[in-house]
Formats: sequence, structure tokens, C-alpha cells
Amino acid sequence: MRISKRQLKRLIREEYSRLKRRGLIKESVASDDIEILCSMMERTEQMGDWRGYCEHYENMMMDFKMNYDEEADHFLDVNELHECPPTASLLCDALRDPRVNNHPLFAVYFSMLYGE
Repeated sequence: MRISKRQLKRLIREEYSRLKRRGLIKESVASDDIEILCSMMERTEQMGDWRGYCEHYENMMMDFKMNYDEEADHFLDVNELHECPPTASLLCDALRDPRVNNHPLFAVYFSMLYGE
């Protein structure tokens, strides 16, 4: 049986997600990293460029949804993160929320925001 690269990537993502949900794979983001990112976002807002960051955020979320399909949609829907929040502090509150940062896709989401 032949499968395309896209099908293979999807199968790998699905299996990886299943393993993470079962607790067999753990990824975590240090709270220090969250605070560093929040500090950077707050400086961006103070400099008057939050709208520019939000445009960048929207593009990142489109990529996130393309790469992780329904799981990304679910993560963004449940945590109300489909759109960039109006302020950096609201986004930081979401990042610090245990319901958000304990989700299996949080590390991937965070990496996108952090620019890794």
C-alpha cells in the first residue's frame, strides 16, 4: 500500500497526539518561558504594535490549524484563542491558565508564539 507524504504526516501527528493524551509522551513549557513571552508581548503592546502582533498571530493560527487539523481547532475553540485577544494581558492570562497549558497541543502552540 502506498501513501502520500501528507497522509504519512497526518498518521504520525494522530498517533503522536494519541500517545500524548494517554500520558505516554509529556511535553511541558516552563513557567519562566511563559513569563518571558508575556514580557515580550506586553512590551510590544506598550510600543503600540499590538495590532501588528495580532496580524502575525492570526497567520500563525492558520498554520497551526493546517498542520494539526481538528485537534488545533478544538484547542483554539475550547480556549477561545482563535482570534488574538484585545490585550497582551488577556493572552498571557490564557497562557498561564492550567486548563490551557495542560492541553496536549499547548507546547506546539507556545512554540509558534515564541517563534521556535
